[in-house]
Amino acid sequence: MADHSRQIVDQLCDDLKSVAVYKRGVAVATPSPDPVSRATVEVQPSASGTSGTLVTLAGRLEISQLSALWTKLFQSIDRTQPGDIRVDASGVTYCDGAGLGLLVELDLITRAQGRTTVFDGLNNDVRRLLNRALLDDQPEG
Repeated sequence: MADHSRQIVDQLCDDLKSVAVYKRGVAVATPSPDPVSRATVEVQPSASGTSGTLVTLAGRLEISQLSALWTKLFQSIDRTQPGDIRVDASGVTYCDGAGLGLLVELDLITRAQGRTTVFDGLNNDVRRLLNRALLDDQPEG
């Protein structure tokens, strides 16, 4: 299933190559190497009284920054309590194809565990591409 997702992400990368997502909705063609906007992830239990996990993503989800973030995210997800995953992506300022791949893989892994992933705060362009990738990855039957 993950290989199929990677193929879909590769197909979608052409659509996403030059889209930089900023909170004000401004798109630019080239990412800046600003260290202030480095990608970050926090994984913590959801608010008291509810089951599940809150994942907070912020900064630039781009290929040059995702290696460490990818490892931290998926190791943390493996250690979380049962329940759904809520992803707060409102702090994401940029997302390239590798960032989209991270979101797709997160959804696939949580689905394989019988959990649901809910994405909040995604830019409309990224949400459209993510929805397309997730729809294309549904098993046939």
